[in-house]
Amino acid sequence: MKKNVGQHLDMLDGFRGMLAFWVFGGHLMGKCHAYLILFAEAGSAVDLFMYVSGFLMAWHWLDREASFSRVSDQSVDFYIRRFFRIAPLYYPLLIVACVMQPDWNSSLTWPSILLHVSFLFGIFPQYASNNLLPDWSISLEMQFYLLFPLLMLALRYAGAIICLFVGVQAMQIMHGLFGLYLKAGPLGTFPYPSCILFRLHIFLAGMLLAKLLVSQVYGEKEERPKLLFYYLALIVYAFLFSPSAVSRWALFLTVVLVVDAKYLGMIVKVFSCSLARFMGDVSYSVYLVHLLVLQAALPFLVAHVLPGKSPRADFAISALILIPTVYAISYFLHRTIEAPGIEFGRKLAKRWKEYLAGRRPLAPGVFVAE
Repeated sequence: MKKNVGQHLDMLDGFRGMLAFWVFGGHLMGKCHAYLILFAEAGSAVDLFMYVSGFLMAWHWLDREASFSRVSDQSVDFYIRRFFRIAPLYYPLLIVACVMQPDWNSSLTWPSILLHVSFLFGIFPQYASNNLLPDWSISLEMQFYLLFPLLMLALRYAGAIICLFVGVQAMQIMHGLFGLYLKAGPLGTFPYPSCILFRLHIFLAGMLLAKLLVSQVYGEKEERPKLLFYYLALIVYAFLFSPSAVSRWALFLTVVLVVDAKYLGMIVKVFSCSLARFMGDVSYSVYLVHLLVLQAALPFLVAHVLPGKSPRADFAISALILIPTVYAISYFLHRTIEAPGIEFGRKLAKRWKEYLAGRRPLAPGVFVAE
């Protein structure tokens, strides 16, 4: 069973790669004023990222839980790993985005700088999307990480139904107080759902699915029926408030993760092949960098390359040029910045565990190999 779980997690890497490509294609389609069903509802891909993130964070938390004696100790380990997963690539690209922005001086106010460095800018509508990066969801993700240990405790002690109810009610209250996208609200308008209260129920959905899978893996038979009931209630209730594409793909992922991998055949092969793994590895880089490439390259393509007679033809030509460009740049960023940052975070987390174990402190700059 544990081997099958490994196959499931491998498939999630490929799925994340597909989601990043979906977002990239959706933005390119919009810039070319074209419409292709393949990239329709691209905004749903970001919601599915949250769903997958909720699952993966809860899965790894539960998997490592036995290694820590206190929640606070595990929380430090979690924060170290997640910060160095996100920040090393984000900060340099944020600088590039500010320089490339035509009115870049407006992004360099002290409140904006401090909020972006702390990743809290998504809580404030005026700062949620004030540069060329699609970083509103990065702030949303970091808000989730900040709350995550408390959410795990809440799921354990308050129960899934109460947590899901609170999550959905928080989302409804936010919609009542604030507008979203182009809809105005009494207290202001968020350009995107960048505040955690807009999307807490989706993160919780993924977390509950992880608890269900853990109970399946480790044979906690008495927990399975209760968690399955909770999860079915969640699908019926929480995802009524999400776009249809999110609900469809969430149900797909639920089946993929819960059903034994040996019954999934072609799905395993598609999402675990070499191309899917590559797309998964560079998915974060693709997500962050693709709008910068579009901003830099599309004006030149429009002026000198694209015929301009058919939006679909413009999209096809642009895709042939920009897809390899974006993925080449993303691979370079992944190898030179993202992957070293992740590795540094792992080593730092290992040092933290060494400290907790009461071993003699290591010399500065000396790390224990994984």
